[in-house]
Amino acid sequence: MANTFHCSLVTPERAVFSADVTYADLPAHDGQMGVAPGRAAMLVQLGIGKLTLELADGGAKQFVLDGGYAQMEAGKLTLLCEKAWADDEIDAGDARMQLDEAEGLPMSNTEEVEKRTHDVSVAHQLVALSNN
Repeated sequence: MANTFHCSLVTPERAVFSADVTYADLPAHDGQMGVAPGRAAMLVQLGIGKLTLELADGGAKQFVLDGGYAQMEAGKLTLLCEKAWADDEIDAGDARMQLDEAEGLPMSNTEEVEKRTHDVSVAHQLVALSNN
């Protein structure tokens, strides 16, 4: 069994990441989920949260994901996400501003509450990763 597997992270706008990794910790819709080499085939819905990839060269890369799907098949992990932010692309000030704006959104009906809840969750993840 190989010690690595290929991982690709793609959004509608761009290919965000593509490289061999030794482990992935991804935000499934119902909690964090680990993926190691030799993992059986799977398809899982992603939630809002942090993706951590342990790189084949020994480093690590982190991202904030905003929904999507992950598929592991034939030794390849593919993550198709609505949005994704790499750790080195997140500015702490911008993340904090995004959180402040999200917390100020109206909540006068169910749709507004759901949007605010979503936007606040994403912004919290961005702030947390920008502070690492």
